[in-house]
Amino acid sequence: MQVNIGCTGWGYDGWQGPFYPKSMAKSEFLKHYSSIFDITEVNSTFYAIPSKVITKKWHAETPNHFKFTAKLTQTITHDNRLGNLSPYLEQFLQSIKPLGTKYLLTLVQLPPSLSFDEARPKLEELASYFPANNYAI
Repeated sequence: MQVNIGCTGWGYDGWQGPFYPKSMAKSEFLKHYSSIFDITEVNSTFYAIPSKVITKKWHAETPNHFKFTAKLTQTITHDNRLGNLSPYLEQFLQSIKPLGTKYLLTLVQLPPSLSFDEARPKLEELASYFPANNYAI
């Protein structure tokens, strides 16, 4: 079994001092983080789909063995309750494409108001967009 250790992000102001050197610029946080940990969850993708420019930068700043997971955007999971997948999902998938083999999986956080009976067929449709073992619910 492979075990990866990481956190749900790397850009926390409160880490400057205890983890990041006080003098370190925020733009250097990911590079430093990835020199110690081997994986991270990108929680910010829940709130906004990143641009390809940003994901290319993430790829360039991390070692080859480093892995990313990303939370699926709330536009799909909460606002549209897993309906109308295509336009938003395509945008999300294109945005993370520059991560290449560093991209491990997509996390799907569902709203508590979405029942299993309502979610199940939609999750099956959602799963069809991803390679096997590339999403987690």
